[in-house]
Amino acid sequence: MQFKTFQLYINSDFPKSYDLANVADHGTTIFFDNVEFYEIEKSILEKRFFWMYCQYDNSKLYTDTVWNKITEKEENNPRKKTQIECRNQLFVCYDMQKHLLYLNDMSKRSFLKKYLHEMLNKEVEIKNIIHSLEDFERSVQTIKNATFIQVRNIANCAPSSIFSQTANIYGLDAPESMQLKVDCGNQPIRKMVNSLRGFKRRNETGEFERVVVVGVDDSGIEKSFDFSSMIESVKIHAERDENQHFDPNEVRRLILNEIR
Repeated sequence: MQFKTFQLYINSDFPKSYDLANVADHGTTIFFDNVEFYEIEKSILEKRFFWMYCQYDNSKLYTDTVWNKITEKEENNPRKKTQIECRNQLFVCYDMQKHLLYLNDMSKRSFLKKYLHEMLNKEVEIKNIIHSLEDFERSVQTIKNATFIQVRNIANCAPSSIFSQTANIYGLDAPESMQLKVDCGNQPIRKMVNSLRGFKRRNETGEFERVVVVGVDDSGIEKSFDFSSMIESVKIHAERDENQHFDPNEVRRLILNEIR
């Protein structure tokens, strides 16, 4: 199974945790997208991931007869027209830390937009993710902030370093790594190019990890660039059961293991 990555926007901004929690708090819900019927389960995991599992099918599709594989004869369809057999599955995961949306079926973006719009009564957009620093620089006007994990090494262990100061303040050993958020004050992109190149270089050498830069385009819409987002999809190896369905708990475990 393959998950494609996208960026999700709610009211032209990254989803707020309370918005996604509000959707999840509704528990299992049903939703009609034209003739498609969806049964939807949602949850918040580890205070970081928004998870959706959907079973769906065409609510109008029906035949009066079915084929019996054993007797090799036609029989009357035992399913009533008022019953819906959900034969399809959709898996959705949103990482609130990396601002990345994962979908195992990219054709269902329209459904997801409609569903979240109805649940939140807010504007919802799902856009292709930016996969190169150069494309990101061309798409934004200003840089808002950057978050990253700095890894301790010989070069940054001087007495004046943030690692040593943290150890002195709290009376602990110097941490192996620290997660930092830098407020860039909406600096114009032209003034931040060298800084972004520095982030890229330190990410490549392993000094910085999980670097995410947030900028704003000329329409005031936030865009993020994750330096690990060169990967456009994530593959997992999930097994189907005898009914050719995936175990949603197994899919959830496998995808979270890949994207944490």
